[in-house]
Amino acid sequence: MWNKLARVTTRPIDQLYKDYSDHQFQDIPVTEDDVELYKFVQDVRKNGPVFGNYPAEKLEIFEERIYELRKNNLNNSAR
Repeated sequence: MWNKLARVTTRPIDQLYKDYSDHQFQDIPVTEDDVELYKFVQDVRKNGPVFGNYPAEKLEIFEERIYELRKNNLNNSAR
């Protein structure tokens, strides 16, 4: 419950920086099917967390999508 509450009160850019510091985006199961997110994740993996190059709206979308991918990946690995 705390993680969900913390995520709600954290700005997307702050959450992305936290996620990057935790695992450098290595555990995000993104595929090339999601072109925009895939390019974003690959760029961050290659160049580091330079999130200021993206509009706040895009960062919010990317953060939500990454959260969903990681959550779904955790649910699948528990089986």
